[in-house]
Parts: sequence; structure tokens; C-alpha cells
Amino acid sequence: MKCPVPFRSIFSKEPSTEAHGTVVNLSIRGCSIDSNVPFPKGARLCLKFLIADGEPAVEVEEAMIRAVRGTRMGIRFMTLQNEEEDRLCQLIRTRLSSRLR
Repeated sequence: MKCPVPFRSIFSKEPSTEAHGTVVNLSIRGCSIDSNVPFPKGARLCLKFLIADGEPAVEVEEAMIRAVRGTRMGIRFMTLQNEEEDRLCQLIRTRLSSRLR
């Protein structure tokens, strides 16, 4: 299930190609990011997104760009540490439950 969110993101193929965007949809397996610096379909990258001030960023060690449409990229999470996956699940549960109220 996708969860609409407005999280700032930082992503890169390597430190010299860091780019910024906004996560607009989030699921446990991936996300959509709007960015003025779209990477090509099939590119692998590291991804961090900031969920709240004062909280550490959620880090995805490896992600792959599955689709590109204009400035929006569909991204699949390939490698995610268990702790980060737990944080992501909790975040999605919280966001979805608040939308149902």
C-alpha cells in the first residue's frame, strides 16, 4: 500500500553525484521521488529521506530506479537494514492510521 508523504530526500550514485528531491509516495518496497535531477531508469543509488526534524534520516543502502516520468522517479528498495525496515513500517502504519481518522 502506498502512503502519500512530503519527505525531503537525498540520493546519489556516488558522493560526487548527490541530488535532492521530495518523496511523494512511500511503501515498504519503494517510493516515488520528485526531483529536478532525475537519474535514468535502471540506475542504482543510495537514498536517505528525512521524516521529521531531530530524527535520523531513513537510509536505504541500495535502491534502483524502476521508472522515470518527467521529474518523478519510481524507486524500488533493494537493500534495507532490518532496523530501517522496522522504522519504515512503523512510519507507514502511523501515517495511514492518521489518514483513516
